[in-house]
Amino acid sequence: MKKVGYSLKKSGGFRCGWALLAALALLAVLALAACSSSSSTPAAPADVPITPSPTPGAGTSGDPYPGETDPAAINDDNAQHLLMSLFELSPIVTNVSHMLMPDSAAEAKTVEAGIEMGDESGQVEVSDVSFDDATAVFEATATFTDFQAAVDEPVFVSGSLEVRAGYRTSGAGDWLVSTFNDLVAQDSSGTPSFTLNGEVLTATVAGGFVVTMNVDVEDNNSGKVYRLEGAEATVVDNATAGTSTITVAEGSKYYDYDAGYIYLSTPQPLVISWALDHPIGGQIKAEEEGGGYVLLTATDDTATPPYHFTVIGYGVTGFTDIHEGSW
Repeated sequence: MKKVGYSLKKSGGFRCGWALLAALALLAVLALAACSSSSSTPAAPADVPITPSPTPGAGTSGDPYPGETDPAAINDDNAQHLLMSLFELSPIVTNVSHMLMPDSAAEAKTVEAGIEMGDESGQVEVSDVSFDDATAVFEATATFTDFQAAVDEPVFVSGSLEVRAGYRTSGAGDWLVSTFNDLVAQDSSGTPSFTLNGEVLTATVAGGFVVTMNVDVEDNNSGKVYRLEGAEATVVDNATAGTSTITVAEGSKYYDYDAGYIYLSTPQPLVISWALDHPIGGQIKAEEEGGGYVLLTATDDTATPPYHFTVIGYGVTGFTDIHEGSW
């Protein structure tokens, strides 16, 4: 297979934890913002709008959700799991969504000019490649076969990924829509192993990016499917402070296979320390359909007695106590 002026991006990690969340803004810079420094990048017309956010639910697998579809009842046993659900799933989704995007419109034109392209390993085939000069929009489809998606870990991807990317030299910023079609991501042992179906929109903002997720994530070992529906998070880096700030929009919906659905948000944006590898401030809110909610408040390491967060319930009958814990 001929490789034409293009390299697929391999991320630096696949860990489902705070270190990866803190690095997501860097991924956005690598995958989306590089074109702004290229003098050869054509400017898109000012009247070409950014692609709209995916319609909630439209980016899921298309099949009825196989898990619990009723509203979740938060209780002492499931509160922490539900609070952390978005932050456990979003690294899995975001880590593989940027693998197929040229760094600039100029590079996208080079790719579009090639008859075929792919990774040197032969484990990636890219087809249906196009670039529209008038709108600076790039489109392509990749089929992966045991492609190693992480540089420093044995994480392998198989399945189909479609992308539609728009480039800007000013204005709204670059954007990327990634569509997963039975895309499997797993380590060499097959544990963990996840199958992704759905759609992710990423758009650059000052210092970071906004990601909107409509995705089904199946745990291939348990058979359970977890759904993110209209889940929107903004990630901004502060290199001077060594922190990332994550803001989750109201109405971000999460379906848990066993518990049902809840709404997630951050009343106070989470502040994640790169050095400590966990939040040192901010709040996460998990809300029931009826309005009751639990609120996790992150603290720093100087708390006495030493703990990293507290969880308090408000109007939740099944949550009876104040919980304290560590990351």
